[in-house]
Amino acid sequence: MKTVFRIVVIDRGWVICGNVETRADDVVISGAICIEQWGTTKGLGELTGGPTKDTKYYKMGIVEVPKRAIIFQIVAKGERWLK
Repeated sequence: MKTVFRIVVIDRGWVICGNVETRADDVVISGAICIEQWGTTKGLGELTGGPTKDTKYYKMGIVEVPKRAIIFQIVAKGERWLK
């Protein structure tokens, strides 16, 4: 299945980015990065081009999320996140 690098907003305040693969009942985010603090001045969309100097994040590995928990997703440039 094709994966696309996305920023995924999940209920309960989680924001995770990584390579997203959609399955029947869930999505699998590989190379997952949890965005702890956006560090933006223009909102979450500013992170589609990569983290800012003030963004705080950490690696999580592989994360499985039920589809029902996903609020929305934004396509982003993964190469800038994976430096």
